[in-house]
Amino acid sequence: MKTPCAGAWVWMGVLVVASLGATACAAPTCGPPMELCDGVCADLEDNADNCGACGAACGQDEVCDNGTCVAEACTGASCGCESVTCPQGATCAQGECVCSGGLALCEAGCTNLETDAKSCGSCDHACPESMKCAGGVCLPTCDEAGLVECSGVCTNILYDPTSCGSCGQACPGGTVCIQAQCSCPDLSQSLCGGACVDTSWDQSNCGFCGHDCGPGGSCWEGSCECVSGETCGGTCVDTWSDPQNCGGCFQSCGAGQACVQGTCSCPADPCGICGVTDLGSTVPQMVNGTTTGQPNHVDPWCGAQGTGDRVFRFVAPEAGVYTFDTFGSSFDTVLSAMGELSCVEEACNDDASGLDSLVSVNLAAGEGVLIAVDGLFEQGSFTLHITQGGGGGGQCDSIGTCQGGCVDCSIMDLCLAPYDTCFSSVECIDYNDCLGSCGDQACADACGAANPVGLDLYNQLISCVVCDACPVSCSQYAQACP
Repeated sequence: MKTPCAGAWVWMGVLVVASLGATACAAPTCGPPMELCDGVCADLEDNADNCGACGAACGQDEVCDNGTCVAEACTGASCGCESVTCPQGATCAQGECVCSGGLALCEAGCTNLETDAKSCGSCDHACPESMKCAGGVCLPTCDEAGLVECSGVCTNILYDPTSCGSCGQACPGGTVCIQAQCSCPDLSQSLCGGACVDTSWDQSNCGFCGHDCGPGGSCWEGSCECVSGETCGGTCVDTWSDPQNCGGCFQSCGAGQACVQGTCSCPADPCGICGVTDLGSTVPQMVNGTTTGQPNHVDPWCGAQGTGDRVFRFVAPEAGVYTFDTFGSSFDTVLSAMGELSCVEEACNDDASGLDSLVSVNLAAGEGVLIAVDGLFEQGSFTLHITQGGGGGGQCDSIGTCQGGCVDCSIMDLCLAPYDTCFSSVECIDYNDCLGSCGDQACADACGAANPVGLDLYNQLISCVVCDACPVSCSQYAQACP
């Protein structure tokens, strides 16, 4: 404060003497860092009335710090306007050291009184070394008791059914936890799929979990036994209807096939037989093929049970008797004929001539028949002949073309008798020589007219060769056949 005086100024107890007779006090002189403000020397760095400049007064709750008005709080490392450093984790706010997040301010710093074993419940209240702080209370640790902490609770995972072996691993209802494993109370039972069963008698878990004896099976002292059916891979199956064991163990049917009476069946194919080959209505006709590696489709009543076969479909172009044979095949064949609509076997033959087979069926125009080429306990290459009329021609068709082997075959076997009759007769020999010299039909007619006996014997031989032994190979001459 400044005080007016008569001939003098008083400033901070320092008497400044003015010249006698002066009517007012002389203005003081201020040295650095002071500044003269309204006749008073003031430090503009920390003077709240003159902060940074004369007359720049700070507010009621402000102080002057380095020439700037700031809120009255701690500055730098000081707090509470004193040179006090806040503990670790604390901050200075409005002149006080404070902690955030619900932590308490203790001498060592901000801490959680609920869990800090060094300040449990209150600052510096330390728990004994073997205990922990939980909820602000010192408690024994789970490790000390040989337990595991699960959701804040000390748990014995060796025997706790809600945390068996690990936290939260609950055992199924009706079971217990023994040595960290969910087990059945009755030790004679096993836990299978969450249920306690006796694997000595349980059909779905026979001997061990998941071992199903299957339909028709029963479990006896841990082993599957078949009441009906057959045991395949330890499971009871019906080999007459099981598509994975059709006709025998591990004989699987193809995609979309069903097992019917032990045979893989295709519901969309004729009579449910898979892989039927359509031969159309061509007569005569010869087809070469093999049964090697083929599945078993049919079991003819006259033989060939369970061997591989090939099945063909033929449609009669007109009403009549049609003959099917396997003359010239490489193995012991069996032939069977089945009605396409009735699926009933109408004819079956094994060894009509040697090891070859032959069947004949009477068909209406447009009627279909299924022909199965099978083998008697074996498989191999075959030749199937289709002719119209009964009696069984085509014995030599498989040998070759008409003049390339079929005729020679016929006169050595089927047509040997008419051949010997013709070429032991002078008339037949003369007619054959005459015919050999002709170049047209008129000449041939003349030979016949001149030698009717020779013509008749020769025609008997040709009828046997063309119509009986080689109807397919010599089909170009078959118009003369009856």
